[in-house]
Amino acid sequence: MFETISIIGCGLIGSSILRVIKNKKLAKEIRVFDHSKEVTTYLKKENICSDISNDIRQCVANSDLIIIATPLSSYKEIIKSELATH
Repeated sequence: MFETISIIGCGLIGSSILRVIKNKKLAKEIRVFDHSKEVTTYLKKENICSDISNDIRQCVANSDLIIIATPLSSYKEIIKSELATH
């Protein structure tokens, strides 16, 4: 079991992973980052995740596991934004 898992991108794949982590209780805390207001609104409305951040650095801070579930074309931007803090 993990203390904190962060998921970057909660479209079909990310939200599926999120549900499994939540249902199997694989983490004490689950954090989510997604650019889409539609996605974050849905996650809150359906009570799938309450810890939704609009700051990627805040989302992944002190996480035991970071799952990137975004299109491959955005990986470079995501990794650069995280590495800029270290």
